[in-house]
Amino acid sequence: TPNITNAAGNAVNLASNNEVSSFHINSPAGAAIFGSGITDFNLNNLDINNPALGGIVLNNAAGQGRINTATIDGGFGPGVLLSNLNTAPLNLDISNIGSVTGTTQALSIGANNSDIIANIDGYLAAGNMSGLDITASAGGTFTGQILNSTFDGSTSGDGMRLTAVNPTSVVDVAMRDTTAQNSFGNGLLV
Repeated sequence: TPNITNAAGNAVNLASNNEVSSFHINSPAGAAIFGSGITDFNLNNLDINNPALGGIVLNNAAGQGRINTATIDGGFGPGVLLSNLNTAPLNLDISNIGSVTGTTQALSIGANNSDIIANIDGYLAAGNMSGLDITASAGGTFTGQILNSTFDGSTSGDGMRLTAVNPTSVVDVAMRDTTAQNSFGNGLLV
């Protein structure tokens, strides 16, 4: 299994049409995995520890995206952040995220004048500043389902927050067997 330790910036800079698989990433000065303006990605079997600026940080990703089987522990910044602004549609599959702990946000997804369709299954987060944050703005849409997931012990924010910022934006989420518990703020804020 490849190891990336103490990278001076991002441990991995992701380009389009790539797979990152079976890496141990420890203490990068930037994000563990960073991508911007990318199309089609597959991130799987990752062990991420103490990233300074976030575990997986993706801006303006389109096409087919997969994040499967990962743990993210500590550091400053989000566990997984996906932020799209004026971007082509993204079909996103996030599954088997065994543990996200000690981050600013366990999972944050933003669709600003962009469309994201997501299946999130088996996301386990505990002891983060906030749990799940999904936001649609400027006519953006987030449509998806969240299954078999737990957002536990948010230390300064909400367990789950779903926000459509204006009347032209849509957040449409179906949940099953998903829990927000022991949150500093709201369990679920809609």
